[in-house]
Amino acid sequence: MNFYVMLITALAWLVVPAVMSAQETAKNAAGAANGGANPAPAAGGGTSDWLILFLMPMALVIFMMLVMRPQQKDQKQREKMLSELKKNDRVVTTAGILGKVSIVSPENKTVKLVIDEKSGSCMTVTMSSIARVLTGEEKGDLAEDTK
Repeated sequence: MNFYVMLITALAWLVVPAVMSAQETAKNAAGAANGGANPAPAAGGGTSDWLILFLMPMALVIFMMLVMRPQQKDQKQREKMLSELKKNDRVVTTAGILGKVSIVSPENKTVKLVIDEKSGSCMTVTMSSIARVLTGEEKGDLAEDTK
C-alpha cells in the first residue's frame, strides 16, 4: 500500500506544478494581448483540455491498482481455500457457527458440518458461507471449548 501512496504523491508533485505553470502562461499571454492592462481571463483553455485527457486515465489506473487488484487477490485466496476444503477440517461459517467438515460436495457447492460430535448434530451449508478454515492453534482452542 505504501508503494501506491508514494506513486500518487510523485504524480501530484509532477502534475500540480505543470498545471500551475500552464495557468500562469495563459494569464500572461492574455495580459500581453490586452496590452498589459486589466488582463482578461484566458479564452479556450486548450492546455486544461489536454491535462484532463491525461489525468482521467491516470485516475482510472490508480483506482484499479488501489481498489480492484486487492479484491481480486482476496477472491483468489478464498477460492483456493474452498477448493482445498476436506473432511475433518474445522471451519467457521459467516454466521459464526463452528463445525467440523464431514462431507464436501463440490457439485452441489455444499458442505455438511458436524456441529456437536457427542450428539451427532449436523447441518448442511453452502460453500460460500464458509468464512475460514481454522488453523492448528485455533483448533486447539475449539477442542477446549467443546469439553
